[in-house]
Amino acid sequence: MEPTSGTKTAAKNVCHSCQPLGAIYLVASITGGIPLVHGPQSCCGYMRYILLRHFREPSRTGKAPKSDPEFFFSELNLLDSIYNLARNNSPRLIGVVGTCFSDYPGDINSLIGESRERLPEGIGIVPIDAAAPAGSYAKGYDAACEAVMNQLVKSVGLPNGKLNVIPGMLNTGDIQELDRILNILGVSFNLIFNVAGSLTGALEATAFDVSAGGTSLELLADAANCSGTIALCRHAGGAGAEYLQRTFNIPALYGPLPIGVSGTDMFLENVKRISGVKTRPALERERRVLLDAITDSRPYLSGKRVALTGDPDLVSSLTRFICELGMEPALVMSNMPSTVFCKEVEEITREYGKTQGIVSDGDLSSFGTAVIQNKVEMIFGPSYISRIARDAEVPLIRVGFPVYDRPSCHQWPVLGYRGAMRILDSLAQNGTAFHHGNTVEL
Repeated sequence: MEPTSGTKTAAKNVCHSCQPLGAIYLVASITGGIPLVHGPQSCCGYMRYILLRHFREPSRTGKAPKSDPEFFFSELNLLDSIYNLARNNSPRLIGVVGTCFSDYPGDINSLIGESRERLPEGIGIVPIDAAAPAGSYAKGYDAACEAVMNQLVKSVGLPNGKLNVIPGMLNTGDIQELDRILNILGVSFNLIFNVAGSLTGALEATAFDVSAGGTSLELLADAANCSGTIALCRHAGGAGAEYLQRTFNIPALYGPLPIGVSGTDMFLENVKRISGVKTRPALERERRVLLDAITDSRPYLSGKRVALTGDPDLVSSLTRFICELGMEPALVMSNMPSTVFCKEVEEITREYGKTQGIVSDGDLSSFGTAVIQNKVEMIFGPSYISRIARDAEVPLIRVGFPVYDRPSCHQWPVLGYRGAMRILDSLAQNGTAFHHGNTVEL
């Protein structure tokens, strides 16, 4: 297959959710934050439903206006909703998330100034433009990242010597693993948009009215004083790193996600370039353990044909790890259009001497057909690929977003050397079973 992008005039069973979902995810990472969806009940309900299915935790989300018919006749509903949300929930930040319908009754930005006059002191408000009907949740996260940076990161103080890390739309387990690796390195860092605090389940004595995310407004303001920024996902968070570089002259590095041996090595090298820290013995041992496990798995995995789909940053990084294992990336598809994704996958496969079929912004119909045509033996992807895997009678390794048919998958990391070990364990079990003529789904 040749790389394709934008050649279809219609999508059949698309494989991504809309932009506001990514914006809601980002606001949930801010301590005391709460998103306010400027759109109909169906939009708000759908996005809360997707997050609930994946994380098994309720998301704290407000909606404006009060009912769908009033949406088209009164902008006062939005102002009243902002005021009521501030009065009843006492948030530190309200992220007003636009939807596809937001363009029709008026511009959100024109209402923010008026709403600020009615808000109690100490409550921030950020308009987030996620109104375009095209684009995925990764693009919505990216837009929200830049909007929050623009509103909250304004003043420059004394240099703090810290490293900004923007993780993107990663699972909570991956963010916790990232935090562990950075702490082992001994680097001083700001993990910006840390959603682990709000979407990691824990039994609490009382319910929270706002997000318990791990990123405070003070930490965000401090981002302007850091030595550099690493955006792990160029498509989801890269705009925030670009804003910091453009506005405050803070050096920015983009990706890759630390998946597998080379991906994690490159991430550690990027941290070293900005912070000057050296790799610690604990991480060096984890790397050696992973290399030994890769050697042990070769008889079961070498030459197997693999299909991958999902967010472009995750898929390109997984493609590199697949090549490290000696497997064949027969089909690689992103769930959103991206020339950067196509270029990255081409460079990776050329480096390892592999051939591949690249599809940018494909749908599930074309992906399912390509799985059969390319004689795929194993698939990486979210839960919505399960029917394709079942029909093709091949194993499915569930990664990415959303995974809703296996509990607690969001708690298990795929980042770092230890995350690669978990992927390898799943691959080896599926590969061994398939080697003996059985089909297994994890």
